[in-house]
Amino acid sequence: MTGSILRLLACVVIGAAIWSAANLAGSSSEPWDGPYFLHAYAAVLIASFVWGLAFPRPSWLWGAATVFAIWPVMIWENPALGPLVPVGLLMTFFLAGPGALTSWAGYMLRKRMRRPSRPDEV
Repeated sequence: MTGSILRLLACVVIGAAIWSAANLAGSSSEPWDGPYFLHAYAAVLIASFVWGLAFPRPSWLWGAATVFAIWPVMIWENPALGPLVPVGLLMTFFLAGPGALTSWAGYMLRKRMRRPSRPDEV
């Protein structure tokens, strides 16, 4: 249990660092409004794949947590959240889907690499 919480915390911290870097580089109040959003999103998807390779199940959670780390960054940069919060949450759920899938793909690759091959499959 403690290991899962620490892994989840690591995903959120790394995700927040990626989103913060994009936010600072683009000088915007929200990462998805900045010019480096797609770069940051690609970095988050790569990190999600790595989490899937590195961490055990539930593999989808690591990618989703890395994407959802955009929220602490947005709240830090703009504490007065406006009326578009529900739209932002919906968008984050939409963006978390590919993050969860890439994390799961990393887990499946890890699982496949660890599976012993049978000698008769030559």
